[in-house]
Amino acid sequence: MTNWAEKATANILHLSKANNLAEALREWITTGGYEDSHNIEEICELCEHEGLRYQYEIENLTTLRTLWVGSTCITKFIPLYENGREVIGEEAKANLLRRRQTEYENNSREERAFELLHKLTQKHSDKFAQSSWRSNWKLGYSAKQLLMISVYCKQNGFTFNSADFRINTRRERVVDQVRDLEYWQYRRLRAALPKSRRADFDAYFRRLA
Repeated sequence: MTNWAEKATANILHLSKANNLAEALREWITTGGYEDSHNIEEICELCEHEGLRYQYEIENLTTLRTLWVGSTCITKFIPLYENGREVIGEEAKANLLRRRQTEYENNSREERAFELLHKLTQKHSDKFAQSSWRSNWKLGYSAKQLLMISVYCKQNGFTFNSADFRINTRRERVVDQVRDLEYWQYRRLRAALPKSRRADFDAYFRRLA
């Protein structure tokens, strides 16, 4: 077994239904989630490759667990779909990822966030109709508030990118909320945290592992 296969098996098999790597990989798809960390400090959660700037979210169709991975793992090993049809070939998949990356970067964070909040309001007016969701966007939300956005996005099939939002960690209760997250929840919301706080939170969750 190659070094890549060993790491991928260790990181993905326990989150999948299948008992072997090849079958397990077919259970995963991209969600549309995309994160630009603006540095090269991220790690692929599938193969543990270091030095990533861009990460893409993948989700298991059966277990609903998620991972953030690099583009190479997707182009080589993870099924990728466009308009319901599977994209075949590494070059074609790489081109699609580049197009999606460009789309994300061309649209502002605020536009994407407000569009998402509008869609959530249409589906759940009792939860998201308050003007504070918009007025507090620049200041930032609590971890619980952003987790709620994430949960309702998943329920409705909306693409959620935590990098389009901020978690305001100036309040100690919000810091406690972050520490109370499950690890997979933390990874899902991590890009919304101030860069100055991420290393501390990363170390905190590593100690819990």
